Amino acid sequence: MEDHKAQQRVLEALRRLRRGDLTAVGTQRDGETFVIIDWNSASDETQAKQVVMAADRHAAITFTSKHGAVSL
Repeated sequence: MEDHKAQQRVLEALRRLRRGDLTAVGTQRDGETFVIIDWNSASDETQAKQVVMAADRHAAITFTSKHGAVSL
């Protein structure tokens, strides 16, 4: 994420999706800001990425697991 404000925009945008099968949490480490997202299907992944990139064009995927979680 670009910064804490961008993180909060992303979290709010994801909350507005009102998807019970998509979970997001914000965190920081070593001065970097992240949003960790867990979803249940490939369509959730696509929707989540679209929302994140719309809310923070500087976001980048840093980790993806085969179990459907990503840190941005």
